[in-house]
Amino acid sequence: MNEQTPRASSLKRRKNEVKRGEYDTTELNLERNGGYTVHRDYTAHLFRFGFASRYCYGKRVLELGCGSRTPLAHTLMHGTSYKNPEQYVGVDFGGISKQPGMKWAAFHERTDATSLETRSMLLDAYGPFDVIVSFEVIEHMPVDSGARLLENVAALLADDGCALISTPVFNGHRAVNHVHEYMIDELAGMFNNAGLKVADRMGTFMSVPDLEKVIVAAYDQPIADAINGLVKRCSMFYGNDVLANWFAPAFPDHSRNNVWKVVKA
Repeated sequence: MNEQTPRASSLKRRKNEVKRGEYDTTELNLERNGGYTVHRDYTAHLFRFGFASRYCYGKRVLELGCGSRTPLAHTLMHGTSYKNPEQYVGVDFGGISKQPGMKWAAFHERTDATSLETRSMLLDAYGPFDVIVSFEVIEHMPVDSGARLLENVAALLADDGCALISTPVFNGHRAVNHVHEYMIDELAGMFNNAGLKVADRMGTFMSVPDLEKVIVAAYDQPIADAINGLVKRCSMFYGNDVLANWFAPAFPDHSRNNVWKVVKA
């Protein structure tokens, strides 16, 4: 009897999940292989939580798609530089199993972040938010649902606030558990239609084999040589999965995944 490998079984399960409902509810395994190996995609997600925490100190924060184990909320509790928000509200389409018991944290599980009912509930209960975070969510829903998600972001965001949104950049081969992956111009248009504008955009991980030629194209020769020398020296210790995270923020157009900072238009 031929048995499926664990990965083949996992991929089949993900495909079935996408077929069963409008949204894919697969969660990231942030402790992949017990945390003993580095994988660029998963490490980039961990770095994003530290990045987002910089925006959260003393702020009213909403996270759409906080995950069952609420990693951003726990980062705000236990980060190396303690980041205490005025209010943190986590919303997730699934159940939430790990809620930190902090007076500044509130959670809403099994809640659709794209609905008008959710928008009204959040505005009535908490008012507009200074910071809205939605990491690796929009690619797990159809485009029309993604448009509603961004409309809710615009409606829930304070006039002087910002939203941090990360998602893959479609490269011709979407992940099997992603319903739709966006091209850069496509998502920029979605933000515009929702009443948002892009304030900044950074890569989160990229292909290291492409890095040398990308650096050569971006900088004058002496600077490119110096940067590539640094990459080469770092590569004597760090593998490509680490380097993919280190240099991607400088090259969002060449990255497989981007984090967008958007504000009200």
